[in-house]
Amino acid sequence: MNARGDLTTTVTHGPVPWARGAAACLLALVLGLAGCGLGQPKVRHFKAQYLGLEGQRVAVLVAAPDDALARQPDLAEQLAALIATTVRRGVAAADVADPRVTTGLQQDNPFWSLQPPHTLYQTLDAQRLVIVDLTSFRLRDPENNYLWLGTATAQVSVYESDAADPANPRFAAVVSSRFPEDRAFGFTDAQPRDIALGLSRMLARDVARLFHDYEVRQ
Repeated sequence: MNARGDLTTTVTHGPVPWARGAAACLLALVLGLAGCGLGQPKVRHFKAQYLGLEGQRVAVLVAAPDDALARQPDLAEQLAALIATTVRRGVAAADVADPRVTTGLQQDNPFWSLQPPHTLYQTLDAQRLVIVDLTSFRLRDPENNYLWLGTATAQVSVYESDAADPANPRFAAVVSSRFPEDRAFGFTDAQPRDIALGLSRMLARDVARLFHDYEVRQ
């Protein structure tokens, strides 16, 4: 769906057929590969929900909760870099600001989120602000602490400098991601850093998918 007007949606991406051997395919999952030994997958096509980043100067800012930052202090910086790279690859002619610039602004001004959008437009020389407010980022299965099952949820808001009301988001969506997508890993089958990196890449992928067409093989 092309959402050029105000819109709030919830996006939860379904499972992709990864290989069943947890230890054997962990590296492939973290690297974003399609899996091991697929048969004849079905292909589903999805439309972008918002096309307003095309041909625009885009700045991505990520806010993470304190409990997640306590476990991984560079989480917001890592996610900003992954999302910026994924949006740059997926969205035609999007001029995405260097994530080092956006994270530098956040580090220099811890209260950046309280600034009005017009200040951020000017400071970052941006026409579009993509603000990813990470509300949860967990690495273990909530029902079994001995299993690795990363889950993340984020509120994604897009601000347009040329909108009739540039101080309020033109588009908003809730994105939920998980890693691995089809099954949890046993406690000895993975390391926390592997799950955190895989989950960060999944979240970056799912955020970027809001802004371009894509397909899923099932």
